[in-house]
Amino acid sequence: MGGIVGFVSSEKYEKNTILNMCSQLESRGPDDSGVWIDDSLGIYLGHRRLSILDLSKEGKQPMHSFNKRFIVSFNGEIYNHNYLREDIEKIKNINWKGTSDTETIVNYISIYGFDHFLENVNGMFALALIDKKENKLYLAKDRMGEKPLYYGLHNGILFFASTLKAFRTHPKWTPSIDNDVLHLYLRYSYIPTPFSIFQDIKKLPASSYIEFDLLRKELSEPKKYWSIM
Repeated sequence: MGGIVGFVSSEKYEKNTILNMCSQLESRGPDDSGVWIDDSLGIYLGHRRLSILDLSKEGKQPMHSFNKRFIVSFNGEIYNHNYLREDIEKIKNINWKGTSDTETIVNYISIYGFDHFLENVNGMFALALIDKKENKLYLAKDRMGEKPLYYGLHNGILFFASTLKAFRTHPKWTPSIDNDVLHLYLRYSYIPTPFSIFQDIKKLPASSYIEFDLLRKELSEPKKYWSIM
């Protein structure tokens, strides 16, 4: 499994804030954890790891691209990551640190771009990607939507995580039940996408991504990058 978590805020927070949020995901990723913070952009990014590909410390996240432009926190498995590495090596001589699919995708995005990655990736994933050049945060899910990813603007903060409980340790998290969604749950015995049980928080749909401008603090609507039709 593994898990990702983060938030964007104009206020500064202690490192323990994101560490405590990460700790809520320990059951999803018991092997390791890591955080990355940029106070100038107000971004706090965390990861809990379940080691499957590359059990060494070289698979630790959040992970930087070779050119330091991108940082990713990734949950899932990329089935064709060896083929993606071959595509990279056709045009760039990368000094690979390890064999993880995380290292593959963050460097593939550095060379071919985020859109091209979404067009060619084969796997199950939820990811948070930071582009330090464009000052943007991307949140994306796999084509079938197998991996969960919740997000939303709440009390002036953009929250995102693999599970809702990751938000509860943040000092500005004051959730309210969405009664309209509660009615849906009572009717269907589950909560359909894009809703969550809480106001302000949504599930990212399958085969979709969103952009968040880290300077303007503007959030886009979900964009579909693939359709079965």
